[in-house]
Amino acid sequence: MRFNIIKQINLNFPKTAFAYRYMQRDWKNVKTLEEALEFYHKWHNDMLTSVNPVRIKAIKSIVYPLYAMLTGTSFESKIAV
Repeated sequence: MRFNIIKQINLNFPKTAFAYRYMQRDWKNVKTLEEALEFYHKWHNDMLTSVNPVRIKAIKSIVYPLYAMLTGTSFESKIAV
């Protein structure tokens, strides 16, 4: 029996910002860890290129917690390589 980690990740998509609807639709299609990483990268890149402060804040509120759940590390942490 294979454990599906994605089923253990619960993301809260508020109804306030329009971007959440698109993000929630994309998240419903995520079934694997690889797809979760693709979701993260897609929306993180969208956040980095957006000029809309409401959209940036909405995306950040989803992708930063997702990053922490996937990696066990806060996005804001300073990682020395």
